[in-house]
Amino acid sequence: MLREPARGATEAISQSTADAPGWRGYLDLFKHPRYLLVVAGYVAQTFAMGGFSFWAPSFLVRAHHMELSAATGFFGQALVLTGLVATLAGGYWATVWQRRTGTGYAWVLALSAIGAVPAAFLSFTLADPAMAKLALAASMFLLFLSTGPVNTLILETVPVAMRASAVAMSIFAIHMFGDLWSPKVVGYLSDKWGDLQRAVLWVLPGALVISAAFWIWLVVDTRRRKTIEG
Repeated sequence: MLREPARGATEAISQSTADAPGWRGYLDLFKHPRYLLVVAGYVAQTFAMGGFSFWAPSFLVRAHHMELSAATGFFGQALVLTGLVATLAGGYWATVWQRRTGTGYAWVLALSAIGAVPAAFLSFTLADPAMAKLALAASMFLLFLSTGPVNTLILETVPVAMRASAVAMSIFAIHMFGDLWSPKVVGYLSDKWGDLQRAVLWVLPGALVISAAFWIWLVVDTRRRKTIEG
């Protein structure tokens, strides 16, 4: 319901920086460490989310003996509800925090990943089906908290003229190195060990730990830069 400002009204772009750099523009992204930390954490998070979305219904069927239709129905409904509420809540919370401290976006990324680790672990270890489903929904809620801040930081950690390249590279990275492989990795380990629970516990919470580590690093780097800038 907000009025959209004119494109470029608050951004000064010289003609030299506005020229499309071609493939060199993607290589130049590696000169921006904060951008790399954002995307690295995003790749690990997407790896976990890809595995969750593919294997969670199967896990509910195998571990808690739910009907497949009931398991997929629950997961789909939880995905829609948590995705909507958490995306809006995370965006609002991060924006308010960012205005006050200048580190809100990074902190919301880090805290969402940190909180999702124990929630994900519990969702695959609790014996009670109702509690397991509650933990699974909590995991999804915490993961979706980062949706707004992560996309904002992808844009804000690079120069204005590189934003399109930054978005394109991030989309490529999260799918090529994230959710493209995670369902296959979980399935391979499940077949090898004969235990889906063990496979998801090793792969999915582990990926979230890696995501949290990158985003904690981002918080530290952001605070350091704020201190230097005064």
